[in-house]
Amino acid sequence: MHHTTKHNEICVTMCAIWFAQNRMVYEGTNQSVGEIVCFIHSYCVELVSVIPMNNGLVSSIQVQWSPPPIRVVKINVDVGFRLNQKKVAIGVVIILAPIC
Repeated sequence: MHHTTKHNEICVTMCAIWFAQNRMVYEGTNQSVGEIVCFIHSYCVELVSVIPMNNGLVSSIQVQWSPPPIRVVKINVDVGFRLNQKKVAIGVVIILAPIC
């Protein structure tokens, strides 16, 4: 998939399946397998274009968190894995900004 690592592909796939499942449960929207596969492929292609590579290793990118504006919900999703232990973890944080 255009030089993405297998780790990235696995994480993107897990997130895509998780989001599709949530859309089905909470919105009644059912995505086809083809639509999910197309999303995964497109996302991995985009990922390659935005992540700088150094000798095959992904560089550290500093990101600073900021609170959401008033009346906005902010959802952060992260995926981590340990290849040698064959373990994957998904974390979700939902923050609702104060109304006033």
